[in-house]
Amino acid sequence: MISDGFHYNKLPTNSLLFNGLNQQIMAANSILIISHQRPDGDSCGSSLALFNYLKTSGKNVAIFMADQPPSYFSFLPGLEVITGDRMLLNRQWDLVIVLDSSDWAHTQVKPSNLLRKMTINIDHHFSNNRFGDINCVDDLASSTCEIIYKFFTEIKLALNYQLATCLLCGILSDTGGFYNSATTIEAIKISARLIDQGAKMYKINNQVGRNRTINGLRLWGEVLARLKIDADLKIAYTYVREEEYKKYLINDEELDGLINFLNALTDVSISALFRINRNQTVVSLRTTKDNINVAQIAQLYGGGGHQKAAGFTLPYTLDEDSDLLSFLKKDNNRCML
Repeated sequence: MISDGFHYNKLPTNSLLFNGLNQQIMAANSILIISHQRPDGDSCGSSLALFNYLKTSGKNVAIFMADQPPSYFSFLPGLEVITGDRMLLNRQWDLVIVLDSSDWAHTQVKPSNLLRKMTINIDHHFSNNRFGDINCVDDLASSTCEIIYKFFTEIKLALNYQLATCLLCGILSDTGGFYNSATTIEAIKISARLIDQGAKMYKINNQVGRNRTINGLRLWGEVLARLKIDADLKIAYTYVREEEYKKYLINDEELDGLINFLNALTDVSISALFRINRNQTVVSLRTTKDNINVAQIAQLYGGGGHQKAAGFTLPYTLDEDSDLLSFLKKDNNRCML
């Protein structure tokens, strides 16, 4: 059974898809949930909400993520079940459900080595390549948590505080607290229902948004001090080096939010943050312009995301300043701007 995805305004199609998805879940005994590397609020929230449902349905279920979730998600019920133990990938699974990932590459899992009977792909990214046997992909949804909420609603699952907290965390994370372009009337209505079920919006915002340390802010200061703007392309860009994390004794997660902060700049079309590591360069892109699609740039380099927020990883190290600007001015990048 293969589905090419859906948009939620096609209600009969969604009803059939959600119920078909639930039939596959009920038919499986062992289920592995996988989400992308560098977990965020949506990947953690959707994975834990689905885990909760599967566990209470009597399934043998586990969650694999290549990286451990940031510590500021510790308030999420059940966060400790998320593991990066690759021994899980050597087991035989009846069903694998991949959440919030546009392709296999973002999970750091090789599908050819994964023993499973079926793969279900649930995602909201514009760049999703429909890699599942069943593809539940809605690029109009604010988040994967929004899709999981609609799935639970369709199968008439009663929500409790734990489920509501996980789902609201994902929606708030991917909408930037109802600040960015992913914010829709539907997302706000769903969030209101989740708050009605006991989720505490202010607590989630406090945990996720107020997580800076003094050393983390000092690093922000260094990164912002070398911010440059190219007037020709109207691009603001800066970088952070791997050794700077060690200098300030902080984790990579301390820089989460910096690229969104740069996106508030006026007279700039695109903001770019380069994380320069020993063997690779991680690039994050943001825009507020309706006529620019940064996901298309990311796809050129095996990445993905949304029209206004995307990223990718280069398998080599870029040098500071001159290399970064030269990369941004490549012909195939310029044509997207």
